[in-house]
Amino acid sequence: MTEDKSMSDYNKRVLEIANESLLLGEKISVTKIVRKVLRSLPRKFNVKVTANEEAYDVTTLRLDELFGSLLTFEMVTADRENKKESGDSRDDDGHINAFTIQITDENTDDESECFEESKNDKLSIEKLKALWKEDCEARAIKKERIQDLIEENERLMSVISSLKIKLREVQNENDQILKSVKMLNSGTKNLDSILNSGHNSSKTYGLGFVASASSLKATSEIKFVPASKVVEHETTHIETGIRTTVKSLGRTCYYCGRKGHIRSICYELRRDKLHQ
Repeated sequence: MTEDKSMSDYNKRVLEIANESLLLGEKISVTKIVRKVLRSLPRKFNVKVTANEEAYDVTTLRLDELFGSLLTFEMVTADRENKKESGDSRDDDGHINAFTIQITDENTDDESECFEESKNDKLSIEKLKALWKEDCEARAIKKERIQDLIEENERLMSVISSLKIKLREVQNENDQILKSVKMLNSGTKNLDSILNSGHNSSKTYGLGFVASASSLKATSEIKFVPASKVVEHETTHIETGIRTTVKSLGRTCYYCGRKGHIRSICYELRRDKLHQ
């Protein structure tokens, strides 16, 4: 602040800088602004600065309180200087006619004091109005900024809520996929176990299939081959669950070389086909 600059103009400039910093997202603390204002004041305010530092805690002093005190000090100082100048001029002119000039000077002094007081009161009211207007504008800007931040916060909270819902849906879908994979692995293990046990293709036990009794048919093919004697024995078909008695004429399997069955119903042949 320069010597020729008024305190109201300086207050206006400080508020403009603080508001610009707030709009740019770099808020300056009130304590920092107060300290900078006290350091930048001219020499004529040294007495007031010292008094403020002794009377108030600078860390808790508000900006409007500081400028109010400085404005009052400025007006009082200006009033004293005006009175001093008026008193000096009256002393120079008072030697011409003591009695007449004394009365005239007293009247002039009263009128001058009334005029100065009226003028100072008018300036003080105008300055207070200007300060009040600037303070209202600063509050409006701050309120608008707070409202913008509230709306932005609500928007972000809505986005977070939507993402949480989507996350739950993805987790449920992932659980269903894992469940399906486990069921598939279990079915594959059961199938491998059945195949490794050597069951033929017509046996469906273990796969969850139950056939009706009417659909079970014994499939056998009988071929007559020359034999020296007829051998009668009882054959049980395990794969169909039907017990039948077949008269065999000394049959011999051309696949495994064993007697008692033929190649088309050879168990080893079927087993080898399953493992191919």
